[in-house]
Amino acid sequence: MIKEPVFIDANVIIHAASFRQADVFDWINSLYGQVLIHVEVLNELKISSVRQRVDAFIHDGEWMLFDPESETSIATDELYDLYLVYQN
Repeated sequence: MIKEPVFIDANVIIHAASFRQADVFDWINSLYGQVLIHVEVLNELKISSVRQRVDAFIHDGEWMLFDPESETSIATDELYDLYLVYQN
């Protein structure tokens, strides 16, 4: 397992949802210790079944919603620094 937090992209989520031969979301959750999803990425998910699945991960605490405009979603300075790396 990779213990460092990782941001997940909308394309990865959409492809994971469409792959029928295995539960890719289970792989993601097993591989990464902390999955972060940016609020803008969440808003890009237009397929309702995909959005509902991601909302469930967030609600259940498996994934963390990241909003750089909200101080409450940035638990540490390290998470914000990681966000800046992904942003560039």
